[in-house]
Amino acid sequence: MKNEFRSIRWSYLFNPSEKEIREWKRIIKEVTESCRITYFPKEDGSGEYPYVITPSESRWPYKYMQAVKQGLRYMLAEELREADAVLLIEAKGYPLTCVVDGLPLDIIFARKRDYKIQDQIKIHQRKAYKTNGNNELFIVCSDYRDNGLRGDEKLLILETIISSGETVCSTIKELRNSTDCEILGVGAIYERGDGIEHIKEEVNVDAKGFARLEVIEENGIVKPHIPYFWDERERYLKELKKK
Repeated sequence: MKNEFRSIRWSYLFNPSEKEIREWKRIIKEVTESCRITYFPKEDGSGEYPYVITPSESRWPYKYMQAVKQGLRYMLAEELREADAVLLIEAKGYPLTCVVDGLPLDIIFARKRDYKIQDQIKIHQRKAYKTNGNNELFIVCSDYRDNGLRGDEKLLILETIISSGETVCSTIKELRNSTDCEILGVGAIYERGDGIEHIKEEVNVDAKGFARLEVIEENGIVKPHIPYFWDERERYLKELKKK
C-alpha cells in the first residue's frame, strides 16, 4: 500500500497556490476569532484559564473543515507521505479524520474508555486547567485479529490544539515504552502557550500548529485572536524579539 500511496500525484495536496493558502487562512481566522470563551480554574490554582470553545467542540462548518483539511495536508506533507497511520486523541481530535479522508492511511484512536483488556496502552492526561472527568486515555493494541495499534508503525499524531503539550508528551512516552512505533511528528490546527517547544524539549519530536491561537482583550472584550500562521511563525517570532 505504501508504494501505491507514494505513486499518487500530490500536486494539488502538497503544492497549493498562494491564493488557496490565503483563503484557507482567511477562513480559519474568521471562524476562530468568532468563537466564544469560557473560564476554568487553572490546575495549579493560580487563577482562571480562558478556554476557547473551538469549532471541534461546538459547530464544525463545512468551509472550515475544508480549510483545515487542506491546510494540515499542506503543513504535514512529508509526515503524511511516510506515515502508516495517524493517531487521534478523544474527543477533540476526532474531527481531524477529514485530514486523511481519501488517503490510504489507517486511523488509530485514543479513547477515554478502559476496555479492561491486556492489550491496551494507558496514558495519563495532564491539562492546563482542572477537569472533572476521566483523565486517562487508552489505545487498543493489535492481537492476532490485527484490529488495533501495531507495535512497529510509523505514526503521525493529530490534535485540534496543542497548549501545554503535556498530553502529547505523555502519549509519546507511553508509546515508546510499550511499542517500537516511530513518532514522525505532531500536527494541530492550533498552537497555544509553549506546547510546541515543550514537546520538542521533552520527547524530541517536531510539532506544528497551523495557526497560533491567543486570547486578547480589545475594547474591554476578551476574544480569540490569530496573530500568525505556521509558515509565518519564524518571521513573526524574530520580529517580536526585536521589539
